[in-house]
Amino acid sequence: MRILTLTITLLLASLPALAEHLPGGNISVRCISGNQHEVTLKVWRECTGVAMIAQGLTFVNSCGVSFALSDVPLISATNVSPVCAGQTGQTTCDGGTLIGIEEYTYRITVFLSPCDYWRIYWSTCCRYPALNLQGSQGLFVEALVNNAGGSCIEYPTFSDNTPPLVCVNQPVSYDPGVVFSQGQDLRFRLIEARRLLNGDPLNLDIQPVTYQSPFTGSVPYTGLAIDTLSGQITFTPDAQGYIVCVIAIEVRDANGTWRGTIMRDFPFIVQVCDNNVPDAASGVANVSNGALAAIDPYSINACGAGCFNAAITDLDAGQTVSLETNFAIPGGSIELVPGNPATASICFDGSTTPGSYLFTITAQDDACPVLGTQIFTYSIQVYAHQDAGEDATVGLCPGESIDLSQYVTGLGGGTWSEGPVVSDFGTYTYTIIGACGEDMAEFEVVPGTSPDAGADATTEICIAEAVDLSLLLTGAAGGSWSEGPIVAAAGVYTYTVSNGCGSDEAVFTVNQVPAPFAGDDYSFLVCPQSDIFALFDSLQGTPDQGGAWFYGELPVSGTFDPSVDPDGDYCYVVVHPECGSDTACVRVNFVDASDPYCLTLGILESPGASLLHPNPSAGSLFINSSRPARAEFLEASGRVAWSTVIRAGNNQLDLPEHLVNGSYVLRLLQVDGATSVHRFGLIR
Repeated sequence: MRILTLTITLLLASLPALAEHLPGGNISVRCISGNQHEVTLKVWRECTGVAMIAQGLTFVNSCGVSFALSDVPLISATNVSPVCAGQTGQTTCDGGTLIGIEEYTYRITVFLSPCDYWRIYWSTCCRYPALNLQGSQGLFVEALVNNAGGSCIEYPTFSDNTPPLVCVNQPVSYDPGVVFSQGQDLRFRLIEARRLLNGDPLNLDIQPVTYQSPFTGSVPYTGLAIDTLSGQITFTPDAQGYIVCVIAIEVRDANGTWRGTIMRDFPFIVQVCDNNVPDAASGVANVSNGALAAIDPYSINACGAGCFNAAITDLDAGQTVSLETNFAIPGGSIELVPGNPATASICFDGSTTPGSYLFTITAQDDACPVLGTQIFTYSIQVYAHQDAGEDATVGLCPGESIDLSQYVTGLGGGTWSEGPVVSDFGTYTYTIIGACGEDMAEFEVVPGTSPDAGADATTEICIAEAVDLSLLLTGAAGGSWSEGPIVAAAGVYTYTVSNGCGSDEAVFTVNQVPAPFAGDDYSFLVCPQSDIFALFDSLQGTPDQGGAWFYGELPVSGTFDPSVDPDGDYCYVVVHPECGSDTACVRVNFVDASDPYCLTLGILESPGASLLHPNPSAGSLFINSSRPARAEFLEASGRVAWSTVIRAGNNQLDLPEHLVNGSYVLRLLQVDGATSVHRFGLIR
């Protein structure tokens, strides 16, 4: 290891002493909610330079807004020098000679008004000299954001935060470990490193740096290339020094809309090594079981549950390789075992949502003083299981055609043996073919039957109640109702079933049953010598027929015999089996038999001129009343035979047919409580 130490020391001594030794950095953005965004600036410092100073960020959008923050809060400053544990105090960050790198993290939360193009940038005058660049040019990094819709997305972040330290003439496999949300479409590319030539955010002059020929931004070093889908960089450096590389990651959402671009400007730090870093050709995915298939050394297709493993080796047999990962795929798990080889076992339980996933495994040996590192990128494509759906039997009416695609319950995009619109009976197949094999559904087309809505029905409901007409349905399900099927009003409702063979209708009639009515209560006087009479005739209003009479809790006939029955309350009860019951009572009060009222059957005529004529009456009667009153017509027994309401002034009444010829008394009960009694005869 002394050769490595000497080489690094000489390399550092040969580089110019600049005020700022900043190898690179990047800006990341995290949407918190609405238009609040957390912006993080990460900058690396090569420790031979001066101490880090405060850093700022500038914000400008295409909608005319710009502002600058000159002193973004420093969150952390971390020594990320890739040295072994025994040499942690020997880097240039601690006054030693080994290469030392510090990572500075600045973070602030800002409000970004809705706009389809925000540029967030940082720059400095001088970057660390590099093999592929001319001179010590400026350093510029940015993040571009589209938040025009105001909806949050998770912008990609980097899980690897250390400039990669690589070795001359040893193959490099590197990935910054981009973490992103499922459903996003990422594209990786190499772009030119840039510098900012003015400070006016509304008139920026951003220029590419000058590269050493033949290098460019897209080919920053001989053989250096990036996988545009995974972001993995591979090449073999042939000289020591810094090789500047800039990755741009374009982000599109599930609808294909551009949502932003983030970039990382970083160097590969190339050294002459007497240590072999972990083998870049190792770590190949090896499927051990389940519905997985390796389509290239680091790419897996998954059609369900299964596992694969990877073994990462180091040519230095006495060294131990340890592994780290940013694996975070739902429905998956990973187990890392250090060693030489070090092994990673990755399994999926079949619940992972279909889509594209990336993860990295960082392998690091325990060489000293400088650790050897290699990063492996794995691409996982999870496919949905091929499902053509359920088989079905479909009825077809003669002379008609049918579209079988409307009966498919599986995935779309399959192929038909014939159709899908067919007009003949027979069996037709629908087949789905994909990365996970094929599946088929069969559709048997048989002669169709006429629709049957079932029988008509009639039902009753009580007031303020509802009925579910579907419970009365005797035909095929799946039809349509004119209203309902739960209804709470009387009416006629229809249920219609239709298919290719026509339609059929069932009619449901709903009758609303009125609440039971036993009449209104009434009270009257009865003489013991009066005739037998029916209590029902004494109820007021128009009571329902068919009720029962009770004296207290004792059932009675409803015929009152003054000679034997006691006075008191006689109650009439009407019951409906579903709509409840109603009760009205007639109070019978006895008058003493010796009372003059009873001796003359209680008919005492009011003094003064008669208010009615003619007397006797032949069926019509004229009544003159000074105010509205209730007119009661009493038989000779004192029982009310008929009653009605009259108005103030002259009234003509046609007496009902049930009033037989004989003597009657008209009793007027006026609204102020006054009562008058008048005799008259009825001779038809």
